[in-house]
Amino acid sequence: EIADSNSILNNGIRYFHEGRVKKFQIKDNSIFAKVKGRHLYNIVIRINKEKIFPMCSCPYPGFGCKHVVSVLYHALVNKDLAA
Repeated sequence: EIADSNSILNNGIRYFHEGRVKKFQIKDNSIFAKVKGRHLYNIVIRINKEKIFPMCSCPYPGFGCKHVVSVLYHALVNKDLAA
């Protein structure tokens, strides 16, 4: 639901599989990460009452970019490590 299109969803999952999520930390109700794209982008995802508020330093003008998707996919796949 975060991805603005199927293309962004697929690119975000591809970024995850390519190992582009370089830093990943969960603290309180937030996820902090860095994702390698054309540049190294900073991602902060705040979670409040099951709502997700993503922020990415990339120039994408939409709500859910491929960098945010890659971080959320990383969190989903590695949820047992985050606990």
